[in-house]
Amino acid sequence: MVLLIVMAVTILSAGFIARTDVELACGQSMLLRVQMDQLAHSGLEHAKGLLLCPQPLNVSYVESDDWYWVGDAGLQLITDTGGYKDFYDVTVVRDETDYCTYTVTSKAYRKDSDGDQIGWTGLIAQLRLDPCVGLRSNQDLTFRQNWVLHGDLYCTGSVVSQAPTASLDGDVFATSLTGTCVGQTYPTTDLSPEWLLGPYVTPAYQNYVYSTNTLTGGTTMSGDYPTTPTTNKYIFKCTSGDITLAAGTSIQGMLFVTTGNVTVAGSGCSITTVRNLPALYVGGDLVLTDASNLTIKGLAVVGGNLRIGSNVSNVRFLGGLYVAGDIIETTPDASANGLTATLVGDPQWQTTGALGGSLHLDGNSDYVDCGNNAALDLTTGITVAAWVQAERAGGATREPLVVKSATTYSLVINGSNVEFSVYVGSAPRVAQSAITTAFQGVWHHVAGTYDGSSVKLYIDGVPMATVAYAGSIASSPATSVRIGSDLADFYQGAIDDVHIYGRALSDVEMSQLAGGTSASDFVARWELDGPGSGVTVQVDPMAAAIINYLSSTLKRCWSPAAGVFIRSIERMQD
Repeated sequence: MVLLIVMAVTILSAGFIARTDVELACGQSMLLRVQMDQLAHSGLEHAKGLLLCPQPLNVSYVESDDWYWVGDAGLQLITDTGGYKDFYDVTVVRDETDYCTYTVTSKAYRKDSDGDQIGWTGLIAQLRLDPCVGLRSNQDLTFRQNWVLHGDLYCTGSVVSQAPTASLDGDVFATSLTGTCVGQTYPTTDLSPEWLLGPYVTPAYQNYVYSTNTLTGGTTMSGDYPTTPTTNKYIFKCTSGDITLAAGTSIQGMLFVTTGNVTVAGSGCSITTVRNLPALYVGGDLVLTDASNLTIKGLAVVGGNLRIGSNVSNVRFLGGLYVAGDIIETTPDASANGLTATLVGDPQWQTTGALGGSLHLDGNSDYVDCGNNAALDLTTGITVAAWVQAERAGGATREPLVVKSATTYSLVINGSNVEFSVYVGSAPRVAQSAITTAFQGVWHHVAGTYDGSSVKLYIDGVPMATVAYAGSIASSPATSVRIGSDLADFYQGAIDDVHIYGRALSDVEMSQLAGGTSASDFVARWELDGPGSGVTVQVDPMAAAIINYLSSTLKRCWSPAAGVFIRSIERMQD
């Protein structure tokens, strides 16, 4: 009996011990799972913090097209000197179709003394940054058809977007938005002006860490700057005059032009900032009329206007772009006079036209300003010609086609007539021809000439009316030539290939012009083929972060994050 009692107690005790071991193991597994889950969450927070406020992890950080933290392996919150060590791995991948979105993977695990993983857990999350202001304009802005912005847009006026929704990839802070964006639309008062202006680079900008190389106004830069990698000249500064960049110019550092203009006069140029420097400050205008394949990596600040040619493509601002004046699209002049014209309002480029592409004007506020160059102040002889696809011809409206002024010369559709007028003596001398609404929606070539003794009107190369009168056309040197407007009325429809000659073309030449063959001695020719400038602005906190020295010892560090530029931790120097 005693033996049986001892055996029973032993069996019961063994069962209890076995059950306790199982429960203990389960408890340890549950604790490990909770600890690894928490560590994995910590990995996600680690990635979020670095994406919001990026800082290089070490001085050997290599700048590339990927300015964000891509993650790391074998990270620890606490270094454990015991038998077990807890680690986490983080990977960060940016969505190539949406540069504001990042996929973050965090894996947490424990290693035993043999280096084996005895437990792990993984978490995946997506983070879409409020990417901060990538493009700032202090004027009304037309966001063109082929522009792309990965970041927020701040505009003190109204914004008209011609681009697809996905191209305006961020929030818009403006008085109004016509069009759509990926994010939300907010009033400008939602962003603090002092935060926006905090890092704003001015002619007084200073950074004492980098050497300055003085440039002379009127210089054309070409080749590589600095010329050798060992030359510590990172700020290329011009305090008076303009600077031109020839094709293929490469600048490693900051281009700093305090009062003049910067013109990029060829393809394939680049400015790549070094750490803590803006890439560009230009106190005047930044002129990109022939600047395809241009890359500016870093913060670019333009004190005047940004002028971009309608035939320029693949212009990239990687960091941020602040423009104090207007952002203007221009269209080239094919003549030797180089009378580049400026688009006003929101005209849209079309891939089809009478000859190649064309430009569509909305009849409300769109036109092309061709300037008041002396070459356009013609008094002894003139030809004005254009292809038009009018949408209101033959009706009751006045449709200005090419106009200097009512007291100089103009080509218009005036209700049910096409008219060419020159102001000779004390009154306009007008040649006109009647049209009907059948004129609408069809491409027609319209033109007028004056040879000092008679005014002629042509439609599709055929002379339609002649008015005899001798004398000189009244001069108006201060008045601009405008395509599509006389500032009182506006043309609605497409327009293509505008010519101005300093003489009257003959009937034969006019027929050839309507057939697509032009005389070679034009004063100006705006082909209006577009296709529209191609510009990408990509907000990039690492590239746009700067240090501004208030004195040799007092400095302010700025980085874009969470909406706008904020005071930041100092980044390591190169």
